[in-house]
Amino acid sequence: MVLSTRVTIQWLPEEADELTSTMVLSTPRDLFTDVRVFKDHYPYKKSSTVEPIEEVFQFVSIGWEEEIKGTNKLRFHTSVNLQEIVKSGRTGKPLEECQAEPDIGAFWPIEGTEDRKETGAMENPATGKVTEYIEVWRSLNPEETAPNEEVREGHWKGDEREVRVRVFDTDSNGFSGRIVRLGNWVQGVLFEAGAEYPLNVMRSFYNETSGEWTSLIEYGGREFPNIYKEWENNHEDANGIIWKRVE
Repeated sequence: MVLSTRVTIQWLPEEADELTSTMVLSTPRDLFTDVRVFKDHYPYKKSSTVEPIEEVFQFVSIGWEEEIKGTNKLRFHTSVNLQEIVKSGRTGKPLEECQAEPDIGAFWPIEGTEDRKETGAMENPATGKVTEYIEVWRSLNPEETAPNEEVREGHWKGDEREVRVRVFDTDSNGFSGRIVRLGNWVQGVLFEAGAEYPLNVMRSFYNETSGEWTSLIEYGGREFPNIYKEWENNHEDANGIIWKRVE
């Protein structure tokens, strides 16, 4: 269970850089939401005109992680994947015929830092070609980290406490989505099959001092329910979209 942010990505043999605000919320059951929004579109507020999703996001997915036993590798299975959605829209092919290559990454410690390195090969969104990459990831404490302050995983500004987690899924009536709340952070992704703008994305932060939520991403035509704001909620019907707690 961790809030991860990407420090850099290097598409070999190019130089490393980071054009996005990338945040992955992973849970004890290895479920995740992965949202990589371009920095020049962040924060992103909803407007009357929906921009093409590939101009706003480098990558968006929900799914689950699988440890490959006997190795330092993880396989990331996705049930919603931005690259597949964009490919389907461009080619007119069914989503099932636009499956991405398996996403398998090897993870390594970086000497002298708490960051870690991921290596592998995946499709470069800028070129559409499978390319070797090196990513540097940073694990953060989701109870203490704020939009303007990073606090490392395992570090506390005050008394240590249990990290809170809630996960809600929907998978019916042409919708597939997930909302993950980890500590004071929440990310949601909702796919609507056949819609003009099929992907909806949200990210919000809860300020414990003020008691207020700050919306950082509001993309798409669908509204996300407020089910994540109260810890005791387990089920909600949001305009015909049924969200249920799964973790």
